[in-house]
Amino acid sequence: MSLSGQIAVSSENRDFRDRFADRASAYRRRVVQLRFVLVPLLLAFWYVVFFAPAARMLGVLAFVTFFVALVFSKRTMPKLICPACERDTDGEILRFCPECGSHEVLKKGDDKYFLLWPQCKACGKKPSRRKGHQRLYKIRFCTRCGAHLDERGV
Repeated sequence: MSLSGQIAVSSENRDFRDRFADRASAYRRRVVQLRFVLVPLLLAFWYVVFFAPAARMLGVLAFVTFFVALVFSKRTMPKLICPACERDTDGEILRFCPECGSHEVLKKGDDKYFLLWPQCKACGKKPSRRKGHQRLYKIRFCTRCGAHLDERGV
């Protein structure tokens, strides 16, 4: 990263931000929509549990609706397909760091045997996931071809 907070893109990373912008925008929009649905359902469930135990059926309905919406949301999320290589960027990290685009990514078995997730030697980040497969990193570059996809990251 440079001093101005911008990502330093190397000459090996091709710029595909314009072609990826629609997918990133659709993905961000869907995340906001899901939050508007899931957060009130979860709050309604906890309200019934703590303050209105007599309305158990309402709590059960909110709980079931929450999980149906959660499962449905996983299936309807827009795929983050790289316009350069036409592969899913949200998959396994293979060659390039999704945060900085560097090819200096250590994977399990490369340098350290007990490395649990990839680690980038260039930016020092460890792009990992939670148990529920939720990403704990932003996708700014394609992990397969290194194309520069998004400035903010999705």
